[in-house]
Amino acid sequence: MWNWICCYVTGHDYSVCCEQGSMFLRCLVCGRRSQGWVVHHSHHGHAVAAHVDRS
Repeated sequence: MWNWICCYVTGHDYSVCCEQGSMFLRCLVCGRRSQGWVVHHSHHGHAVAAHVDRS
């Protein structure tokens, strides 16, 4: 209860947290968390063609 009152008065102390497949904000004091974002890790590299002018 005390943690909730502290966050209500002074605001949440958010930190970025990660779990498998998602990132979200979590308050370090009361534990409240945001909805977060779904993160998909891709192993596919994107090749970029570079033109080298050797004239």
